Amino acid sequence: MTASLESFVNTIKDRNHEELLTIILELKAASLQDAAIIAEFRRSSTEMSKEYCRMKTELEAIRTEQKELQKKYNHVCEENASLTRLRFGRQSEKLSSLINISPAENTDPLAESSVPDRADTLDSQESAGMKAVLSRPKQHYNKTVGKRVRDLSGLPCVNVFDLDVEKLDAEYGEGGWRIYNWHTHTTVERIPAVLYRKVSHTPVLSVGLEHQLVSIPAENVLLKYSLVSCSLAASIIYYKFCLGLPLYRQETDLIQMCFPLSRQTMSSWVLRFAFDVFGPVYDCLCEELLVVPYNQCDETTVSVIHDDRSAGTKSYMWVHITSELAQCHPVVVFCYEKTRSAIHLREFYADYSGYVTCDAYQAYQTLEKETNGRVTISGCMMHARRRYAEALALIDLKKIPAEKAEELPEIQALKLIGDIYDADGALKELTVPERTKRRDSEVRPKVDAYFEYVNALDIEDPLISEKLKDAISYSRNQEIYLRRFLEDGNIPIDDGATERCIRPFAVGRFQLISIPRHQLFDAYIITVDSCRYKKTSIMKRK
Repeated sequence: MTASLESFVNTIKDRNHEELLTIILELKAASLQDAAIIAEFRRSSTEMSKEYCRMKTELEAIRTEQKELQKKYNHVCEENASLTRLRFGRQSEKLSSLINISPAENTDPLAESSVPDRADTLDSQESAGMKAVLSRPKQHYNKTVGKRVRDLSGLPCVNVFDLDVEKLDAEYGEGGWRIYNWHTHTTVERIPAVLYRKVSHTPVLSVGLEHQLVSIPAENVLLKYSLVSCSLAASIIYYKFCLGLPLYRQETDLIQMCFPLSRQTMSSWVLRFAFDVFGPVYDCLCEELLVVPYNQCDETTVSVIHDDRSAGTKSYMWVHITSELAQCHPVVVFCYEKTRSAIHLREFYADYSGYVTCDAYQAYQTLEKETNGRVTISGCMMHARRRYAEALALIDLKKIPAEKAEELPEIQALKLIGDIYDADGALKELTVPERTKRRDSEVRPKVDAYFEYVNALDIEDPLISEKLKDAISYSRNQEIYLRRFLEDGNIPIDDGATERCIRPFAVGRFQLISIPRHQLFDAYIITVDSCRYKKTSIMKRK
């Protein structure tokens, strides 16, 4: 018996009946009160448990939402930084351009090494080891002996002797002077373009006794009853598509030369001669291109007006070229399409058999599957490198020590890709069989090392940026295509040659005018299919 219970027994032992009854009633009341308190506690405890579960669920949802918002925020920040760099920064993918630390902040003793210029690959010194900072000192170049003579060798020469005898006689006296030698001063003179009217007269003959009139047709007439000549049409096309000078600026220039020619007229001439004159040339180039079993392809957006679609709709200019390593005359073909669908590739490569080097656009891989290997797709290592360069450009390397920066996966991947480019770039001047052999022995191990490193990276690491995840995923998904250049010495390592061909067009962003089906030219209507120049109908305009 416990002490408290024993004390209670001693308390009630000597009590009478009424006192015991009073104590029992008090105890019963206290018991009922305690039962009510316990019941209330249980009810409130149940409510608290439900509220706790609800709050816990809401907290988990908030945490999940916070993670998603943080992820989106990081993505927006990366995109903003990428757009800022795209607009204001350098577009080079070289490691030296991405690592921009001042010499005072650099602690790497290798930073003073000079960095050679390479447009298409990473620097060879950087591929061997990161040379932090690479703000380049000014370089002084010595003049090349004979350069001016070579530069002027293609220009006709006119000798002018500047001699005023009367002035010299007045100054030195008649017979008081003689020519000892001549000083020479060479300049390059430019004669501006000259416009003039050329009026050609062709005879009208009276033939026979009946005096039948016969007109002798004029020669080299591009367009009957039109002012356009071969030289004028050629200059308009050259200025627009080679120099990127829009037609409205050419219109202003011609007005200043006292020749008012509207841009609408020039546009009609360009369209007409594009089909009449250059159409057969386009067909011939396509035939020559598709004979070569090593092609490259890319596409870019282009703005087109009057194409029966709403304003701002994107159109595409496809570019097909022969491989830069193929032993043939290079061919470049531009093809306009309203969309980026695979229909163009199916039609253009309908009878083609060989390799096509391109980017990772899904339509190319679809073409390979549909042709059962007749068309084999080769990837672009430059696109893989570009993603690491974009990821590295978002990192402020000034706040990271040089030894820590060297361990960044972005820099490690760029160095490995640089090793690949260095090894393959040294083989460009070799023959195709020798290049194939040397690629297998020298380049393949470096490609294996790169993919071994990329596949070992943890893409789920929260510290990895979205740009880096995209770069890793790109290389992993495109590995089979990025390795294709090792199979044949005619296949380039990347699609850079196509991008260089398309760059003037992409920079100029020429605005094209599609052909109205009901209002074309004075004589006839031409319809053109998507991949071949073809005059399908000729009819008189009402």
